Amino acid sequence: MDVMPRRRFILFGAIAVFILAGVWAFRFIRGSGMETADEMRASLLKIIPVGTPVSEAETLLQNQGFEVQRMTNASFVENDKLREHIDYLYGNMSEGIVVQRRWQVSIVHDQNAVREISVSTSLVGP
Repeated sequence: MDVMPRRRFILFGAIAVFILAGVWAFRFIRGSGMETADEMRASLLKIIPVGTPVSEAETLLQNQGFEVQRMTNASFVENDKLREHIDYLYGNMSEGIVVQRRWQVSIVHDQNAVREISVSTSLVGP
C-alpha cells in the first residue's frame, strides 16, 4: 500500500472517531440526556420545588453542574417578554464538545424562597 493512501485512511479514520466522540459526548456528558427546556424544568422542580430556601436552591443548582449567580432587582427575557426588577438565581451550563447544548435557568425567589423556575436551551457551535 502506498504511503499517501494510508495517511488519508488514518486521517479520515481519526476524523470519524472525533466526530463520533463529539456526538456521544454531546448526548451523554454530565448524564442529562435532556433536549428540551420543559424536560430540564421538570427535572429541576423535582430537586428544587417551589418554597425551597434560596441558599439551598443555589447549592442544588451548582451540584447539577450549573454556574450560578445571584441577581438582585435585575431583568431577564422569558418567552420574548422582558421581566424586570426581579430577584433570581441565574444558572448557566453547557454540555458537549463540538456542538454544545447551553442551558440557562432563572430561579425566581421572594422572601428567601423559590417561587418559580424558568429554563431556556439552545445549541451553540461552529
